[in-house]
Amino acid sequence: MNPNVRLYLLFTVLWRVTGSLSLRNVMSIYVYLLSGGSNSTVGLISGLNGVVNLALALPAGYFADKVSRQLLLRIAGGVGVAATLVTVVAVATDKIWLFYAFNALWGAFEGLQSAPLSALFADSVPTGGRSGIFSAQYAISEGSEFVGPLLTVLLFAGLGNDWEAGPMRVVMYLGMVFGLASSACLYFFADDVALGLDSEAVSLDAVPLDGEEQEEEEEDDDGDLVGDVSSDGAELALLATRGDVAGDAEVCVVEGTRAGAARQRTTCFGLLTPRAVPFLLVATDLCFAWGAGMTVAYFSLWLTNEYHLSPIGLSLVVIAGCFATIASTTGAQRISQWFGRLQTSITFKFSGIACLVTLSIIQPLWLIVVLFVVRVAFARAGVPLDRSIVMDVVSKEMRGRWNTFEAIGAVSFTGSAVIGGYLVDATSYRTTFLITAALYSAGTSILIPILPFVPRSEKVLRMSTGYAAVGEGEGEGQADGGTSGGSELEDD
Repeated sequence: MNPNVRLYLLFTVLWRVTGSLSLRNVMSIYVYLLSGGSNSTVGLISGLNGVVNLALALPAGYFADKVSRQLLLRIAGGVGVAATLVTVVAVATDKIWLFYAFNALWGAFEGLQSAPLSALFADSVPTGGRSGIFSAQYAISEGSEFVGPLLTVLLFAGLGNDWEAGPMRVVMYLGMVFGLASSACLYFFADDVALGLDSEAVSLDAVPLDGEEQEEEEEDDDGDLVGDVSSDGAELALLATRGDVAGDAEVCVVEGTRAGAARQRTTCFGLLTPRAVPFLLVATDLCFAWGAGMTVAYFSLWLTNEYHLSPIGLSLVVIAGCFATIASTTGAQRISQWFGRLQTSITFKFSGIACLVTLSIIQPLWLIVVLFVVRVAFARAGVPLDRSIVMDVVSKEMRGRWNTFEAIGAVSFTGSAVIGGYLVDATSYRTTFLITAALYSAGTSILIPILPFVPRSEKVLRMSTGYAAVGEGEGEGQADGGTSGGSELEDD
């Protein structure tokens, strides 16, 4: 396993534990009580985090591609140390303006590290093999979430099972220990250990479509092995490795085939081509971020205010959701091996939406808790599959900028949290959840037209990348970080 990948998994654990202890449920309730029961204040503090995140993520993504990913990560590490110190002071003094300040600093931390770190992670995993490691990373990420609630259960069991300031302060202080460790982690990532052409993008225009016939070719009279290929695009990629193909002719034939494939592969009456795949996946991610911001911060308040769920009870619900997500993420990745990544993701998304609608209508607490846990698991199962598809078709030189969409998602999440707070105050928790379900449905539906463009099997992408690497690597080496000529998006 690449050193950057191992370090990324460690950072994931440390950072997720930080958030689960200090920056989510416990902090939301602490701010709610400190502000005299204002949902709007909770939303505004979260919104500030997102705005700062976005303000720094956009330039960070650009400079990650143009300058250095590791440099930005080290700057983010310094910001994380400062955020840790301000958080400790804010909790110790109960100054509400300091809660705004440390949320802004943690937003800066995420904005500076998110895009370069995600891009470096994608650069360190081979194309055609991303769904496995991306799903494992996501499962570890979600699994780490249970550490915070578990420690919260233990602390509240010893200090009193009530929403009081003392026990909540201890929980947030403990979270800052992990926050300091996650900040230190960022100093050890390195650009020079990322993969070269093995992690480059592929063009969906030249990748075999599902159902295309496989044709076997035998050795010709001269002894040249053409091989077993499944489409013109793959065949020409393999022919590019033969010595008897002239350079100019090779370029003309390959480009001609790709142009022909692009003309043939359209949906929605010719309006969509394979180039739309990453754009629509990101648009779906943003829709889910907007919807999640309107609800996630208020699920804990809903269960606390309407059903009087205790700190230990709420923590146990969160822990159950974490374990369910680990199971769903792992299961979804395995299902995707035969059903297809995009098909699997869409199915799980619609299943989660059905759970959200149902829990917004029913009354029994036990059934709400069950549906809440299942909804969380279904909603998150497709996330790593979607991200693996995007990174498979986005060139290395653009991954930093493409990963800034995660920051846009984060600001959408926190920005819509402000809207969610006003909606909850103006209507009800349940009405807000139903609005979220409608937004989720719209975001999932736009993925259906691009189903024909994404191969069910990742092996097809791995094969295409391997051929391109051989053809272009002659005389240049495999680890030079150059492009394979098959990137879906080019740097304009």
